[in-house]
Amino acid sequence: MPIDDHWHGTASALLAAGTRSGVAKNARVINVRALVPDGFGTWDDAIRAIDWVTEQALAKPAESHVANFSIWGLGKYPQFDDALRRSVAAGVAWSISAGNANGASACDYIAASLGRSTSGVITVGAMNALTGAVAPYSNQGPCVEIFAPSDYPLGPGLLDDRIVGGTSAAAPLVAGTLALRMGTALMSPGEAEGLIKGAATVDAVTNLAPNTTNLLLYSILGKRRAAGS
Repeated sequence: MPIDDHWHGTASALLAAGTRSGVAKNARVINVRALVPDGFGTWDDAIRAIDWVTEQALAKPAESHVANFSIWGLGKYPQFDDALRRSVAAGVAWSISAGNANGASACDYIAASLGRSTSGVITVGAMNALTGAVAPYSNQGPCVEIFAPSDYPLGPGLLDDRIVGGTSAAAPLVAGTLALRMGTALMSPGEAEGLIKGAATVDAVTNLAPNTTNLLLYSILGKRRAAGS
């Protein structure tokens, strides 16, 4: 896929499914632009992108479909929530970044607030890969369902070896793990979410807010238990 002008989506794709640094190295990646080249846009733009993903899933029901959404914003937008729920109903599992508002409640942000109430949507917070502590910028609270590493080099020769951080870097790791799980057998987004949570490491992240679930992503197939969500 081409490198986007703002590089944000490209880095996310490399983490989820890049052949060198990605979790699901054999997954087929489809580039869906939700924002204009300078990295800005509207929630209606995002809805159109989600609806396109949903249409592709409906056209290919025998295939597994996973999407990453590393965009966040303060407030509520019911039309967006409806679009995401339609997509899950069509068979798409979604990994959503919790947002980077310095420990604020993810429940106050689009689209992070949807994870807790919608099976098949996982809201992902960021853990500092070097310290094991929650990243200070990562949103927390009851709407964050799992944490994944962030703040690490992307890899030699990839986007100038830049350090990728933010919950935007954590969410694609969950998306890649969803792709691994759903690649082993045809399952619903909710079933895949249950496998992700069931295999997570419990109480491994430090400095979390008291009302935040302490689960850390574990991506290796066949090494941990599986449980319902």
